[in-house]
Amino acid sequence: MSTVRDLNQHLQRGVRLWNQGRYWHCHEAWEKAWLQLRGRERAYLQGCIQAAAVHVLIAKNRHQAAVRVAARALELLGSRMPAATSALRLPRIPGIRKALRTFIHEAEASLES
Repeated sequence: MSTVRDLNQHLQRGVRLWNQGRYWHCHEAWEKAWLQLRGRERAYLQGCIQAAAVHVLIAKNRHQAAVRVAARALELLGSRMPAATSALRLPRIPGIRKALRTFIHEAEASLES
């Protein structure tokens, strides 16, 4: 079992990788923390991981799969982050829900035409 410090290192590394556009590596860093979490924190982080996976799928030109993963990511992210009840620093990705909704809407419209 990892310490909160170890988990936070994985989480913050994932944020740095996200900000660099290195989504596959971001996914991997966050997954190391995700494996140790439970409850709402685990579900929220899974949503972040899936948001990173959307970028990977788009890069592979797998838009239909990206739409499905984006929809699931939105479900997991919920309407807001879990309450801060520990020293755990979950990723905060400004605008992620809006970006996922916009992507889904635009991709579905493109796939229909």
